[in-house]
Amino acid sequence: MRRILLAALLLTFTIPAGSVLKEKDLARTLGVLKAELQRIYEQQQAFMQNYEQQGMQQHKQLVWYMHQCEQIGLMLYSQSTDNTFDMAYACQQAADLRRDLDNRNSKMRQYDKFIIRLKQEIERIDHLIRSLKRMPPVIGGDSILTASDSILLQAIDSLALKQDSLLIARNTMDEEEIAVMEEENEEVPEEELGMEPLFLTRAQQRDRNACLMYADTIRNNTQHFLENLEAENAYYQSVRDKVLELDEYAQSRYRLLQENIFRNGGPNYFSILASLPMHIMMAKSTIDMKYKPFEGHGKHFSEWRGTTVLFISIFLVFYLALSLGVCYVILRWLLPKRWRGPDFKEKRMMLNFVAGIALFAIIVMLVKAFVHHNFIQMGTGLIINIAWLLEAIFLSLYVRLKGEQMRHAAIIYTPLMVLAFIVILFRIVLIPNSLVNLIFPPILLIFAIWNTL
Repeated sequence: MRRILLAALLLTFTIPAGSVLKEKDLARTLGVLKAELQRIYEQQQAFMQNYEQQGMQQHKQLVWYMHQCEQIGLMLYSQSTDNTFDMAYACQQAADLRRDLDNRNSKMRQYDKFIIRLKQEIERIDHLIRSLKRMPPVIGGDSILTASDSILLQAIDSLALKQDSLLIARNTMDEEEIAVMEEENEEVPEEELGMEPLFLTRAQQRDRNACLMYADTIRNNTQHFLENLEAENAYYQSVRDKVLELDEYAQSRYRLLQENIFRNGGPNYFSILASLPMHIMMAKSTIDMKYKPFEGHGKHFSEWRGTTVLFISIFLVFYLALSLGVCYVILRWLLPKRWRGPDFKEKRMMLNFVAGIALFAIIVMLVKAFVHHNFIQMGTGLIINIAWLLEAIFLSLYVRLKGEQMRHAAIIYTPLMVLAFIVILFRIVLIPNSLVNLIFPPILLIFAIWNTL
């Protein structure tokens, strides 16, 4: 996008540079104009070669943008409110697309200015071409002549005929008769006899033809560039309309989710326990429908079900435990004693969280960088955000607290952080509402008890 706008800027500022001022005479003016147009033509040829490549890349980006819009639309309109996390993810994708479009819109608005500028330049070049063609001898016939041009040419023709009659008279009359005729035609100067008034010489006509060739090419290239900008702008506007429609629907779904969660609430857990077998069967059926691979297709047919979901869940839990375990071993047995302070034992638990979470975040960032998979990209992106947030919290506690305070702070914050990790894990695997209603209340009870110990 930035390259295309820069190219448009260069084009609109290069074309006006081809201007001439009043020279010694018309012949010199035509020569200077030919040199200016030749220079612009050469610059524009190099520009058009680069533009063709950049235009193809830009078109591919817009096609990709349209595909993203269509894909998010299918995802958003196919979600059911029974799956809160799925609906929230789809709405978030639509909101992100709208936000990205708003950032892009500030650049696309510049297209309107360039389009107006290019149209003005094309109009100016058209006038230049017509002016060159109207110079006698006229190129293109009566189609380019105005009324004033026709009157002027008639006057030129009558004057030329009058001069021809004088020349013929010179050859057929004696000196006295010629003198009498010259007295009758005093309005015709002697030096104009035998010449074609206001007609270009052959050298001037060659310069005029060269100017026309360069001007036509410059005009056609500018028109081509203008058409591409207009087509791209129209294509962008169609994408924008579709994205705005998606975002409006996503906002309505957001409000519906908020009402279901914060106003309507979920079913009472005691009522769930009263009909526990039925809820377990419903949860199992929902899990099979959501995560089980499609029959007749391979395990990797969909990126959002099957082994991928199980892999990301085990991966996150395993590497978090591994990072904390490695840091514990290093701090407990491998760290040299000269680096340990007097209150190192009290700080060790907090420092273990600081180092372990940082190591875990780095591992997840490496996975995100090298594994190009939609589900893994989404999951690792969320984990990276929560990991560095936890890192900031534990690091601030490590810096601000001292000695025994750190151990107590670690004991207090650990249940909350683990619970936050579980909620994020639920969000990553897009766990269905039926399973959340079944297992989340007992998890909250367990962590409430843990936090009171």
